[in-house]
Amino acid sequence: MSAIRTPDDEVNKPGYFYPPFREGWWYQGATYAGHSDASVDWNRRTKNGGWLEDTGDPVLAAADGTVVEVDPHDGVVMLKHWNDTYRTEYRHMTGPFPKVGDKVQRGDRIGSIGNVAGDGRSFGAHLHHVHYRGGKRVQQSFYGKPVPVSVIGSDSKPASWKAPDPVMMLGPAPKATWESAFKEAKAALDKAQSDLAVAAAKITDQAKRIDELEQAPAADCHEAENTIADLKDRIDKVKALVTL
Repeated sequence: MSAIRTPDDEVNKPGYFYPPFREGWWYQGATYAGHSDASVDWNRRTKNGGWLEDTGDPVLAAADGTVVEVDPHDGVVMLKHWNDTYRTEYRHMTGPFPKVGDKVQRGDRIGSIGNVAGDGRSFGAHLHHVHYRGGKRVQQSFYGKPVPVSVIGSDSKPASWKAPDPVMMLGPAPKATWESAFKEAKAALDKAQSDLAVAAAKITDQAKRIDELEQAPAADCHEAENTIADLKDRIDKVKALVTL
């Protein structure tokens, strides 16, 4: 899955979360028999599924919200979103941690992937991630779509229960800010000015060539007229592009 850009009125709907990962990094999510409902463990992978060392990777807020719990002993941060209709939990992390009451924006760093667990029930670095709605665990969703590795049902799974296949998720583009918008606009303006300079240079060169041809000997007039007409047509086309 690739990062998807959607209108602000869509992404601001309650329950619209982004993956809590750095832009352009792939993570694999999976769930296990010992997990509580809808809990997913995430680890960074290559796009083709190769393993990568992800200890210390930044963990980012999946949506704008407020910090309601921080427990370094268990590596836990809990955020509330949309007037506490939703919460997101991030577990087994190391710092840097935010403080309870801090306001965070989607993409702000709230910790790092680690192997922290006060009860010892973590057997390797990973991000344990959970979504809540109305105080109950719900299937995770990113970019407005459910993540199929989540498990909905009873915490007591039958012996026949089989974990869903892992999924791959790509970290999203950074949240747009006025600084990033200004940077993009400036880059576009710089490119337009560069293109304009190149077009102006072409017009100057072709106009100079027309002057040379108009002064050509009479024997070459027919050929010169055809070349002049062709050059003038090119100039008109370049001018049309410049004025778009």
